[in-house]
This record gives sequence, C-alpha cells and structure tokens, in this order.
Amino acid sequence: MNHKQRTIRSLFLLILTFSFLQLPLLFSYPEYVYDKTSEIELVGKVEHVYDGDTFRLSNGEVVRLADIDAPESYEQGYADSTEALKAWILGKDVYLDIDDVYETDRYGRIVCVVYVPRYTSFININKALLQSKHAVESDFSNEFDPDDWRYINHYTYLKQAREEHNQLEEEPPRDYFEESSTPTITRFVASSKSNKYHTSTCYHAKRINQENIRAFSSQTQAENEGYTPCKICLSHLQPEPTPEPIPDPEPVPIPSGSYVGSKLSNKYHKPSCVWAKKINPDNMRIFSSKSEAESADYVPCKVCLPELQPEPEPEPEPEPTTQYVASKNSEVFHHTWCSYVDQILASNKIYFSSREAAVNSGRRPCSRCNP
Repeated sequence: MNHKQRTIRSLFLLILTFSFLQLPLLFSYPEYVYDKTSEIELVGKVEHVYDGDTFRLSNGEVVRLADIDAPESYEQGYADSTEALKAWILGKDVYLDIDDVYETDRYGRIVCVVYVPRYTSFININKALLQSKHAVESDFSNEFDPDDWRYINHYTYLKQAREEHNQLEEEPPRDYFEESSTPTITRFVASSKSNKYHTSTCYHAKRINQENIRAFSSQTQAENEGYTPCKICLSHLQPEPTPEPIPDPEPVPIPSGSYVGSKLSNKYHKPSCVWAKKINPDNMRIFSSKSEAESADYVPCKVCLPELQPEPEPEPEPEPTTQYVASKNSEVFHHTWCSYVDQILASNKIYFSSREAAVNSGRRPCSRCNP
C-alpha cells in the first residue's frame, strides 16, 4: 500500500469515527433544565388509551393530561390524536407529576403532566402533543403552567423517580402487618408526617419511610385518628360535593279575577291553570280582564278556557243536485264519493249537476272512480 492509499484510508476512518461520535446528538436537544421543586408522585404502565388526552394505567387509575384538550370521538382529528398518544405511551411506563392543587378532576381522573423515558432524558407528553398539533392548550386552574414546559427534560427528580421505580420493581412487596396476629381483610397505612391514609399497594404507601409508618386494620380506625383517604388509591371514598339547593322563585301575587300570560307565549290562562303555574315569575304578565289580554294579542288557553275558543266555520255543503266534483286547478272531474275529492281544497272545488256539464267544461273523467 503506497503513501497515497494509506492517507485516504486514514482519512476515511477519521470521518467514520467522527460520525459515530456525533450520532447521539441526533436524539437530543439543547434544552437542559433542572428543577428540584417538582416531583413524580406516580409511576405506572399504560394499559389503554381512550383518546388524545386520557388513558388508563394497569392499576385501573384513569389519567387526564393537564392543560391540553384533544378532539372528542365525534370531532375531527379524534383518530389521529388518539393514535399519536398510543404511539407515545401505550404499553410503556409513564412518570406522572400530579397536580398538587386538586389531584383529580370532577370525573375522578388524575390530572398530571406525563413523562416517558427516552435514552438519558424524558419527553413531556403534554408538550409533545401540543407541538405535533394533536391537542390544543387549555390552561386550567392548577399548579402547572404550559409556558414553562420543555419537550426534552433532564430534571433531576425524573432520574431519581426512575431509579426508585426500578428498585421497587425488584423489591418484594412490603407486609406492614407481618408482626400482627390479627388477620385483616383490607390493610391501610399512613405516614406520621401526613394526613392521608392509603392501601398498602398504593404507590405513595411504598414511598413512606419505615420509621414514619402507621398501620390501620380498617378505614374507620384511620379516620378516627384524623386521617383522610388518598385521592388516588381510595378515590371511591371521596365524599360527593353537596349541591347548593336552588331556591324556589317567590310567587307573584295575582289579584282575584285576573288572568295571566307569559312574555314568551301568546296564550292567557286562569291563575289555577296547570300552564299558568309553569310560567317563570320574571316572564309573567297579569291582565285584569279577558278583553285586556285579547287586546294585547293573547288568545285563550284551550285547557282552562275552552268555552272561549271560536267555533270552527262549517265547510260549505254541496248543492243537493251535485253529482260530480272537480278542482279549479285540474282537468279531471270525479264522483262526489271519490277518494281524490277529499284532497281538493274547499275553496277550489267546482260542482257539476251532470256528467255532460263536466265534460263541456273541458275536463275528462277520473280513471279511478270512472264517472
């Protein structure tokens, strides 16, 4: 191998080595933010994705991504946003930063920012869906601010959460009642430094320091000690908010002998009428007499004032000598008993005393009744 060939080979190997060294940069971003104030409260595997902003963990908990909105099942873009979220998280471990203000929404879903590991960093899924246009920002009242989110994250607390999760996966489950001789059906634990109690399988229970653990054989025992249920593992025990009673509207005094109507209707009624009692007081009009109501273009109610309904005008009787009928707008004449006659308006009917008269008018006989 001559000098020129050796030079070309060395140059090729140098370029190849440099390319391999630069390869990790293709999978990273220059945003390295360290935040020691946040924390990961829950780690779990995604079992099912409902849509572009809601999914279920393998432990049954339903999670709602904070401060974003994806299309509903009846809206355009639903399938795309759902598939996008599936591609990010389905079947994977996710790290949840749960809202410290409310923890759950009104449907009992955990509200949080979701992270998934990627090499040595973590992807903020809420931010990723916004960037890919599969969701829109909807900044609700909680601890999060979408303006502070980063797509790629190297938070210290995320790395610590991954290490703790890996350790918990390897450790056997703790038995907080291993020294108790009394068998229990449901086991609950709490920390002496908190006011929440949990099931022994709750993620928060596993993070309690052994020196601070308090064990309870029943929920009553825990609550008698001043502890309240965890909103994650015991969400079904959360009391339903008591709705404020809606006060009944104050009745409007109606003078005796008067009639009432609604601003949203053209009927007037007796005060005792079932329809009068349904009128909103804000929309009620009171009339001292029937004539006053009718002068305001109101008509009597057919339920409470049937005696005031106008008699229907009788249809004109055909002349006794009538044998055939036709329409002003038709070239066909019929017997008076023909079914087509019932479809002719009374104002358009023409009567003939003979068949000859009908034919002389330029009309032809009906093919059904054959006059």
